[in-house]
Amino acid sequence: MKLQFRHKRWFYKHLFSYILLLVVPLVIINGCFGKQINETYQQEVVSRLRSDIHALRDTVDDELELLLSTVHQFQLLQTVNRYRFEDDPLQANSIKSMLATFTITNRLLGDIVYLPYGQNFLFTSSTTSRIDFFAREMYVTEGLEPEEFLSELYSLKHLKAYSVERYKNEKGLVIAIPLVSDYATVSGVCLFFIADSTLEAMIHSKLSQYRARLQLHADDDSLLFQSSASDEPMPDQAITFSVSSNVAPWAYTVHIPQEQALLDDLNRLSGLQQTSTLIVVLAVSVLIFFLMFINYTPIKRLQKLAGNLADANPAARKLGELEEIASTLDYLKNQNTSLVMKLEKSRESEHNIVLQRLLSGRYKTIKAFNVDASELSIEFQYPQFLVACIQLQETNRDSDELAQLMRDELPEELNCYYVFTPIPDRIYFINSVRTEDFVCIPAFYEGMRKTIEAQTGLSLTVGLGSLVEGAIDIPRSFLEARTALDYRFVKGKNTTIIFDEVCKSVSYSVSYPHTLLDQLHVSLKARNEEAIESRTAELIAFLVQDTIPLFLAKSISFDMITLFFDHLPASVQSAEDSQREFFLLSDIDTIDEVVQIVESVKDKLLHMEKLEHTEDSQALLKDITEYIKVHCFECNFTMLQVSDAFSMQLPNLSLFFKEHTQLNLLDYVTALRMHAAKQLLSETDLPLKDVSLQIGYYNISSFIRRFKQLNGITPGDYRKIHKGMQRKPKSPDENLV
Repeated sequence: MKLQFRHKRWFYKHLFSYILLLVVPLVIINGCFGKQINETYQQEVVSRLRSDIHALRDTVDDELELLLSTVHQFQLLQTVNRYRFEDDPLQANSIKSMLATFTITNRLLGDIVYLPYGQNFLFTSSTTSRIDFFAREMYVTEGLEPEEFLSELYSLKHLKAYSVERYKNEKGLVIAIPLVSDYATVSGVCLFFIADSTLEAMIHSKLSQYRARLQLHADDDSLLFQSSASDEPMPDQAITFSVSSNVAPWAYTVHIPQEQALLDDLNRLSGLQQTSTLIVVLAVSVLIFFLMFINYTPIKRLQKLAGNLADANPAARKLGELEEIASTLDYLKNQNTSLVMKLEKSRESEHNIVLQRLLSGRYKTIKAFNVDASELSIEFQYPQFLVACIQLQETNRDSDELAQLMRDELPEELNCYYVFTPIPDRIYFINSVRTEDFVCIPAFYEGMRKTIEAQTGLSLTVGLGSLVEGAIDIPRSFLEARTALDYRFVKGKNTTIIFDEVCKSVSYSVSYPHTLLDQLHVSLKARNEEAIESRTAELIAFLVQDTIPLFLAKSISFDMITLFFDHLPASVQSAEDSQREFFLLSDIDTIDEVVQIVESVKDKLLHMEKLEHTEDSQALLKDITEYIKVHCFECNFTMLQVSDAFSMQLPNLSLFFKEHTQLNLLDYVTALRMHAAKQLLSETDLPLKDVSLQIGYYNISSFIRRFKQLNGITPGDYRKIHKGMQRKPKSPDENLV
């Protein structure tokens, strides 16, 4: 490549300045701020550590919230509150069964103990025991004699934790929560045992990368728990954090060794960074040189592009390069001016179309409307809206001209736009107003009406709807404005009629059927055809009452039509259909016509639902099962996580899964976990603790108990029997219908 420059001094001066702009910031960053960058990096490491510790605290707090919820559920059981062991020992089995269920469903718990006040016996998830024997032999607490331990439990008013030296051959933590009745009296205490091994597993999953050592201290500074690594001596330089629980009366103290090797690595990386920077500067300098050569030779390329337009602009062919480019740009400017004029004509129709969609309820939020209408210079500033309907006498004057004349007579600070509908001789104004300005709106429109009548001699009647909140209710204000305008046959023409005044003058005894509309919404969401037909029939029966005024019937019908169109399958939704039905609804004069429109929209919905229901349900079921297979082996997995992922309420999700698979959702998740456990037991030598964690159980005791409950044998026995066998366990998916 041969480089030719007419002004070399100018070229190299700019080349040097570009390279200088590159080098100076890099030298400043590497020389002056290198140390701060290292410190920032170290602070980032500490910040991540703090975040992980808070995440551990929040995880434990969430589990404690579940324990409090369990206590509340247990308190609500009247059979527990009134039961005495001496009266009916056999009924203790039901209490033990409930405690066992609570234990199994919480991954942290090793056991639950219920100690009722005023009785000699207490209950666990597996047995009953005399209270004194339990405190003396089963629960061995650190620092407390059995009598002292029982005395504290009998006087317990708030949640309290104890360190247990031995319970069921395990060391752990006991959380005592009093059972408080509706009259603020304590009827007993629930003791939740959490094994140290379970806490160790949770700490390992959160803080293992830091080699952290964690201690749990009560409010009185007594030690409740310490991780297994806490017994090792700490180095002289260590980072210590203390975080208090938001639920329980204790604090987490974490010690992290501060290794000097981290700083050495940072210094070594800093030297490597400086060397790399120098190499990059040299390479980029060469690149800048060639890029400048390319960027400073664009004239020929621009001339070639201008030559491509020679057919459209023949006069430019005979000119020089720069003159040809300038002539071509002038030609393009003229063409652009012509296109702008054509665009302005089309903008008027686009302006009306987008406002018609807003008027008919096709926008759920005003933000979405403002985004769509931004290119049309339309923007509503306030969240409250009011629609005005203006009836014109027959005239040959241009409607756009009249509408603009009306807009000019309204105050400039009034944020409003006019729109035309298929109904002739009417102009609608959509007003975005502040709540405090609402009282001035009737005066604004009455003043405008009088001014227009004086200027043009036209007869105008104005109908004003009520003030509504948000874009979704603009159609309601439209119907109200239309209703107010119809009242001109009673109040008289050439005036401004307010819908709220019409309502006060019309007496009716029926109330708005909010409950029936909510039931229709639920039926549509569930795609229950029989329920949709039933709810629609009930609403139509409500509409045809003799006592219901027409404007109330239109409002109810609008809500029904909106619900129907919102639940049409996405592939067949049509904004034009909903607008057409809406504008027809606004112009009808009888209840029978209202009913016909509602029936028509409902029949269309049910027809399309029949075509797509089966395919959509199977696709949704497949997505749900795939999501569960991916996430169910996480220890923090919950059913609520699935319902949030698919935007379904948990009861609806469970019902949908049951209807399409004949399986309970929780049973399906448990079956997937047990199937994975069987594969790990028969194909690997992983310890049971690791198997438990890999399939989603923090607590190995809960895993063993659940496995034996479902399979009749323990995981260890299953491994002995099936180790090395070629036959694989049956997958839970084979049971799906």
